Amino acid sequence: MNEAIRIDPLNAEAFQYIGISFKEMGDTTRAINAFQTATENDHEMIDAWLNLGQLYHAKKNPLAARYFDNALAIKPNDPIVMHMKADYLYQTNKIQESIGLYKSIIENHREYNEAYYNLGTIYYNLDSLDLALKHFKLLTTQDPLSYQGVYMQGVVYEAMGDLQAAYDQYLKSTKMVIGYEDGEKATKRLKAKLNIK
Repeated sequence: MNEAIRIDPLNAEAFQYIGISFKEMGDTTRAINAFQTATENDHEMIDAWLNLGQLYHAKKNPLAARYFDNALAIKPNDPIVMHMKADYLYQTNKIQESIGLYKSIIENHREYNEAYYNLGTIYYNLDSLDLALKHFKLLTTQDPLSYQGVYMQGVVYEAMGDLQAAYDQYLKSTKMVIGYEDGEKATKRLKAKLNIK
């Protein structure tokens, strides 16, 4: 890598890889420097912008928003970039903006299942149980193998007080993935509550 930089000191991709290496080693200062150099040498280096956003967010530095915005400016309709910004917004308590971005992902990328799951989780945390259930059901319609979506339907049904429906979903999740611990624990707990033999 150092040879690539010696030959071409403006090699943004080399700085990107160096940044990833430093990030993996936990050296955030040097990772940030490498990613910043990558973006200076190639303003459209999306992964470097996203890494900068993540690193600055981990430091609780509000500059993180700018880095996510820079990535979005380059690829405004990329579901992964949108997802990372929406997640950042949620984690920084900008809930309505996060919801709006997840809705935009779903409108433009129906196959992007993580948006359904995350939106369902946000609504669940807001105690909007009907909307949470709707999004977990949309997820399992999109991806019938999503045992997490089935399990989360159980969580929502339980919060709604429909223990039988919750039990059914928990049990279904355990049949989708052998050894699914969360589903097994919830099934066992509700089995006792419902006196199911």
